[in-house]
Amino acid sequence: MKHVILWTFFALGIVAGALGALAWRFQTSGARESCYSNLNALSESMSMYAREHSGAFPSNVAPLSAYGSLGPGVFACRGSQRAPGDMSDVDKWTDYIYLSWSTATNANNYALAYDRRMSNHQGMGVNVVLVNGVEFWDHEGTWLKAFARRHPELKLDLPRDLK
Repeated sequence: MKHVILWTFFALGIVAGALGALAWRFQTSGARESCYSNLNALSESMSMYAREHSGAFPSNVAPLSAYGSLGPGVFACRGSQRAPGDMSDVDKWTDYIYLSWSTATNANNYALAYDRRMSNHQGMGVNVVLVNGVEFWDHEGTWLKAFARRHPELKLDLPRDLK
């Protein structure tokens, strides 16, 4: 009887551990998807801005609040666990790094915006959106690191915790 009770507790421990891991994975995935959606909204707003300004992107993200329905929440990654700040100083608190390519030529495959911190996604990577609107998950920041190496002249501001 004692062995049955021990095995029952052992089995329950395994099930609880598996459920905890599954819950963590859904939470991580949800934050990543929310962040991805934010970058999509920012990319669309940047494109709208560029269409109205002879193809030039804004010098910072502050003017984007006038395009689309961008509220403070779009500038905050859910994974950062930080509350959005005031739109008047969005460039100071946003969870995304925005790169203005108003002077770059042939910048279609350049990064336009990405997570400011890998810790927003448990250090596993960052979401990236390119000038051409393509969005992707960059596992461990591999693409960003390679892009920065290929273009040292751009002096990219990489995520703070990118190794």
